[in-house]
Amino acid sequence: MVVTGSNISGNKAALSAPSRIRDGLFQRRFSRFACVAVAALAFFVLYAGLTRASASVSAVLPVKVSLLRAIDLNVQAELNFGTLVLTVDAEGRARLDPQSSQLFLDDFSGLAVAQGDPQVGLLELRGAGVPIVLSVEDETVTLTNGISTIDVTNFNLMTADGGTVVTLEPLNEFDPLLVPVGATLETSQGQMSGIYTGFTRVFASYQ
Repeated sequence: MVVTGSNISGNKAALSAPSRIRDGLFQRRFSRFACVAVAALAFFVLYAGLTRASASVSAVLPVKVSLLRAIDLNVQAELNFGTLVLTVDAEGRARLDPQSSQLFLDDFSGLAVAQGDPQVGLLELRGAGVPIVLSVEDETVTLTNGISTIDVTNFNLMTADGGTVVTLEPLNEFDPLLVPVGATLETSQGQMSGIYTGFTRVFASYQ
């Protein structure tokens, strides 16, 4: 039997047909596999996202502020012991009572009242409905006439026993409170005459 060239070509074509079938099957299987892989990956991503979402929590944080008006503190009257006379060359003591607004001299004092109306210090205070702490900065204030000095001690707020620090009840922000301030003046033997002046500061703060 003689095999011609055309027969050889036909045989090659016949032999390559199964290969094409196998290639087609492989491609379809590969496509299905790829689709399954893509679907699995998408599911994994979705599951991971759901897992992260379910692991997070939230809470509502309240935010709040309370506002108070600024404290107003003004001096309505200076603390003034008036005019005193050095009657004898001895120590003297004069006390201004904040509750009665009166000046008291020691029985054995070397001082007497000459003229002028003694006046307790008077502070005007405004707050905003919460307790306020009022305090005098110095327990002793030194007055001077430029040469000689006099000490003023025992500052009292409101009453004779009030002391230098007092807590006041909540104030109506529209109604001021007048706070009297008293103290005690002490002169020394050989005290010089003259006009003596000095000062101290008073602080007000919310409790």
